[in-house]
Amino acid sequence: MAWCKTMVMSIKKLKEMKKILLISGFILMLCAAGCEKYDKLPPRTSDNDSYLLPQGEVPTVEEKNVVQQMIDEYNNYMNN
Repeated sequence: MAWCKTMVMSIKKLKEMKKILLISGFILMLCAAGCEKYDKLPPRTSDNDSYLLPQGEVPTVEEKNVVQQMIDEYNNYMNN
């Protein structure tokens, strides 16, 4: 009877392992499906010799004043 008990336990363990493997495989498939192919490089110009650079934004007067205040505060702190 002891061998029967161990056999039942090993069958239960196999079923648990099968569940774990199926769930792991499903998660792996989800991760693989979520990875899209993307172009690591930015778009090229029409002559294909250089890359297009993003256009910078010109800061407003208010933004320039805020930055200047931060620079002044830093310089005052470092000079004192």
